[in-house]
Amino acid sequence: MFCNNCGKEIKEDAVYCNYCGHQVKKVVKLNRCQICGAVNENEKYCRICGSQLDLGLIQQPTHPSFIASKPQMIEESKPDKYGQASMVISIVSLSTTVLCCMFPFGIIGGVISFIFGLLSRKSDNCSNGKSITGIVCGSIAAVLGVVILVFIIIIMLNPDLLEAFLATLEESGIVFE
Repeated sequence: MFCNNCGKEIKEDAVYCNYCGHQVKKVVKLNRCQICGAVNENEKYCRICGSQLDLGLIQQPTHPSFIASKPQMIEESKPDKYGQASMVISIVSLSTTVLCCMFPFGIIGGVISFIFGLLSRKSDNCSNGKSITGIVCGSIAAVLGVVILVFIIIIMLNPDLLEAFLATLEESGIVFE
């Protein structure tokens, strides 16, 4: 590629000539409108809604069609009740399962938070972080609760297994008093 000002050869990816400083390629600045999300190139106002794009400061839109439709576009979001409930129930059920060994709360709470998380993901006002936290922590709580339940059932069916396990722990130096 050659500079169209001084005629010297320059690199293909150059924006300015390194000999004379002349701009050889147009610098395209992409701005995403914070009102409607449209991508605009080197423009001061959004091509869709008319909002000012100057230095990232969004002014009130001036285009009449946008002002008329503004209430529909900027709608207050409703709280994600299922996502919030999913996250809270899953954290409570996981902590009670781990800290208190209350496996029924882990199983029931985990299943409920998993269902609420899925309901939140299907709703229009889904907050992804809360619903995913609810689904993941709820699943872990439910699985951990089932594992504890199976362990308790195995010990109840075979009490000698618990005695052998405790004897093994005592031999290795771990003593429960």
